[in-house]
Amino acid sequence: MPISVPCPHCHKKWKLKDEYAGKRIKCPNAECGQPIIVPAAGEESVAEPVAAGRVERPMAKAAAKPPAGPSVEELRAEAERVAAAMLNEEPEQKDDTPEVVKQFEYECQFCSHKWMLPVSQQGKNVLCPECKARQRIPEKKEVKADWRDPNAQRPTLARGPELPKDLLDQQTKNVNIGSLVQAGAIPEAEVEPVPLGTKLKWAALVFSILGVIAFGVFMLFRGNSERKDNKLYEQAIASIGEIKDDGGMPKPQPALFRAAYNTAAGEAAIRLNDKTKVKDALGFFNKARQDLEESPKSLERDFLLGDLAVAVLNLGGTPQQVIEELRINWKPDLQLGNKPRFTGNGNDVQAELRRVLLALKAEGKAADLDFRLSVARRVARVLIAKGQLETLTEILSQGFGDTELPEARLHIAYEKLRAGQPAASPGEEAIPNLETRYQTVSGPDAVAAAKKVGSTEQRLQALALVAELSNDSKSAVAAAVEIAVREKAAIGKGISPLLLVRLNYWAGKAGEKGFTELLTDANIQALAEAELLEGRNAGNPAAKVETATLPRPPAGQAVVGQALSALAASRQSARTTKDKKAAKEYEGWAAGTFQPAGLLGLVLGLQDTQEK
Repeated sequence: MPISVPCPHCHKKWKLKDEYAGKRIKCPNAECGQPIIVPAAGEESVAEPVAAGRVERPMAKAAAKPPAGPSVEELRAEAERVAAAMLNEEPEQKDDTPEVVKQFEYECQFCSHKWMLPVSQQGKNVLCPECKARQRIPEKKEVKADWRDPNAQRPTLARGPELPKDLLDQQTKNVNIGSLVQAGAIPEAEVEPVPLGTKLKWAALVFSILGVIAFGVFMLFRGNSERKDNKLYEQAIASIGEIKDDGGMPKPQPALFRAAYNTAAGEAAIRLNDKTKVKDALGFFNKARQDLEESPKSLERDFLLGDLAVAVLNLGGTPQQVIEELRINWKPDLQLGNKPRFTGNGNDVQAELRRVLLALKAEGKAADLDFRLSVARRVARVLIAKGQLETLTEILSQGFGDTELPEARLHIAYEKLRAGQPAASPGEEAIPNLETRYQTVSGPDAVAAAKKVGSTEQRLQALALVAELSNDSKSAVAAAVEIAVREKAAIGKGISPLLLVRLNYWAGKAGEKGFTELLTDANIQALAEAELLEGRNAGNPAAKVETATLPRPPAGQAVVGQALSALAASRQSARTTKDKKAAKEYEGWAAGTFQPAGLLGLVLGLQDTQEK
């Protein structure tokens, strides 16, 4: 027969089977769950006093029911006790201690009635016992407290005792593992050292990333720099086109200006190391030569041809550069690899040089022998350094007559000895008394020997040679100045002024005043000043020049020597400052005369800094 059991807590009644008689159960009401005692038949249920910590069972009335025999559970427990005793084991003790249920107080959202609910009701729907309104109990998530922060899990606006900010910052900062080990908070064995290989891998990774970033920045700046350089180059080339024959300059100055600037443009183009610019360089050199060939005989024309002979040597390169079409062959019979040779319009360095030597020796316009010998020495000096002297020796007769060739070969032999090479190559005819003659023009007594040579012109020529070949150019220049001042009347009357122009270069390199004041022709004085400036730049590469102070007369008074001075000054300024902003200054120079000098000098000077 079912037993009727009322819950003394929630006051609900339950009908239970007979097998629950005399047992302790939880109230089936999910909203209650309090422990109750199921009475035996005829008894009333009693709430289990949880707070007391023990269960008080009601005593059955003797009159109501006689003592009953042992139940099935009691018999089973007794059997287990006997079996455990036989096996020497303690019987399993059943914990009859009532379970402590965690509760919390909850306030109804509708009628503000407060009552206690078990924690298990969080997140579930319940009915208010007062107003019977259904509502969801909010679920409170437990957050692990931060042991370093005494204010953790407190309400946001709660006020109370807090640590000072400096102490709070110290408590909430990360703790170094080494400090924890020293303090004994963690055992030292738990800190595993990082292997050296791992450290190296991480270091390599970091450096690789930094390297990639640095390379990217470098390439970005390099690309911007190259674009600016190309823009300057194009601007400089365009400025040459402004020089017109009817631009106000007296003839033949426009042609001489173009020749000087095209020579510089050819050098700048080939040094860009771009195969598309090789033909441009050849074109610039050819334009310069044609302008000079068409100009009347003059010392300025001869001087510019000498500069052109040296400039065309920039066209030649290494075998690899020729294969990559960045340079042209030195000689026409040179074959390189399986790739067809690039020679421009059928040209090579030897052919270009041959054309210039022919212009210097042209009948009716031939430069004097001493100047042509100086050009041969300059060309030989460059070719010896590049291992290509045969480029000159094979065509030496193009610049010198049959009676002049022995003297020309002697001066080339001087340059070979100066470079520490044998004077005569296999198969060449030996020059009599060569070493003795070389010692005379380069040894310690060379200046004294040169002062004893015959005429004034011969003494000045000998001193100019000593200045080039010996290590005592200053003494040679001083002796030449003494002779030139003393015999000033002979200059221009049988003595070529170009001799003093050449000596001015060595005077500038030695830091001396030079010979400009001894010259009477304004055009030659301008050439002498240009050579003096070139010599100073060579003698003191770090010397700065003020380009703004250079003479830049109007077109009607401009001469090519002034253009060469402006070119040398702007080039030296770019070498020392590397300042591309100087282009703004040069753009303000007169178009059609001096503007190309500033822009071309800037381009060449920047190229000089990149090749160092």
